[in-house]
Amino acid sequence: MEIWLDTTDTKTIQLGHKLGILSGVTTNPSLISNSEQTLEDALSEILKVQSGPVTAQVTAPSHAEIIEQTETLREFSERIIVKIPVTQEGLQAMASLSHLQFTIMATAIFSTSQALFACRAGAKYLAPYFSRMDTPLDTLESILFILERYGFDTKMVVASLHDLGEVQDCLELGVDGVTLKKDLF
Repeated sequence: MEIWLDTTDTKTIQLGHKLGILSGVTTNPSLISNSEQTLEDALSEILKVQSGPVTAQVTAPSHAEIIEQTETLREFSERIIVKIPVTQEGLQAMASLSHLQFTIMATAIFSTSQALFACRAGAKYLAPYFSRMDTPLDTLESILFILERYGFDTKMVVASLHDLGEVQDCLELGVDGVTLKKDLF
C-alpha cells in the first residue's frame, strides 16, 4: 500500500522521505492557505525535499478555467498531479485533460458512482474521502470491485482518515494507497 502525506510541512515530508516510505504528497487549497505561502512557494519546497509526485488542487468553477489552471500547474513541474473535484464541470475538464495525457487525481469522492464517472473521464487516481462517506468500508469495497471488474488503470488513494483503525481497514481492504495528515503520520 502506498503512503502519501497530506501536508505542506516540509519536516514531516522529509521524515517520510528519509524513512523510505513516502510515495507522494497531497495538498489542497486549505493546506496551502494555512501554510501562509503562495501555492508556487509551497509546491517548490515540497518538490525540493522529496522525489515523488505532489498533488495540487484546482479551485476554478468552470471546466475551461479548470483546464487553464491544470495547464499552469503542469508547466510548473512534471511531477504535479492535478486534483480535480468530481463535479459536472470537473468531469468535463478531466475528459479533455486525460486525452492530452495529463495525470489527474479525482477528488471529493463520496460514492461509487463518482468513482466510476472519474475513471470513465480518465482519472489516474481516485481520492475518496473516508470520513465523509455514510458506509466507508462498503463504498471502498465497491470502488475496488469497479476498478477490477472493468479493468480501469486507476489507483485509489484514500483520504480523510482520522485514526490508525481506519488506516488498518484500508490496508485490509487492499486499497492502493492512503494519504495521511501530519498528526496521523
